[in-house]
Amino acid sequence: AQGCCLGRPSLAPWAVTPPASVQMQAGAAAGATFHPFVIYLGIWAVVAAWLALRLVPRAGARGPAGFRILLFATLFSAGRAPLEWFRLPPPHLLGGLNLAQWEALGLTAVGAILLWRLGRQRGSGRPPMA
Repeated sequence: AQGCCLGRPSLAPWAVTPPASVQMQAGAAAGATFHPFVIYLGIWAVVAAWLALRLVPRAGARGPAGFRILLFATLFSAGRAPLEWFRLPPPHLLGGLNLAQWEALGLTAVGAILLWRLGRQRGSGRPPMA
């Protein structure tokens, strides 16, 4: 563990105590507790996968090839941006957001556009995009 995905310091009952070497890298006092950021991401990934499966339940309604995975990636990215607030703050870029937040917002936008295009093509009877 290098501390790259360490959560913000927290006194929450579910906060975790990382190894001392990771705490030193974060500049924290020995025994400090942090948000389990990676666990938050894992839980959101499971929720996003469940939503992608529930939103497109029937085989005949699943849309073009790759539709579900695109929906999952879009949902996961949409949730990743706000979850980054629980991460130990990396350097902020434009607008007070960090690089991971800008990436998540960009991927969410691209995914939403692609999902919209696939939906329009499906509704018009045209073949899916290549």
